[in-house]
Amino acid sequence: MSTVPKPTLGRIVRYVGKYGIHAPRAAIVSCSLADLMPEGDAPALDSDMHVHLTVFTPSEAGMFPECNIPYSEGGEPGTWSWPPRV
Repeated sequence: MSTVPKPTLGRIVRYVGKYGIHAPRAAIVSCSLADLMPEGDAPALDSDMHVHLTVFTPSEAGMFPECNIPYSEGGEPGTWSWPPRV
């Protein structure tokens, strides 16, 4: 039985969009449960496998934030996962 590593600040992950074609995108963990400050302005996270992300996109926008995104090994829309090892 394998254990899924907990997300940490600065790690690169895959994010699958919530809308449209659900394209996978590279993202960086911008906040994990360990990084939340009690007096900070970051929204709450539902668990230690939820993260706030900065998602990179090839559009003119370049990047956008996503908050309280859950982990999914299967890569369902609106979730993050670890990139496959190649």
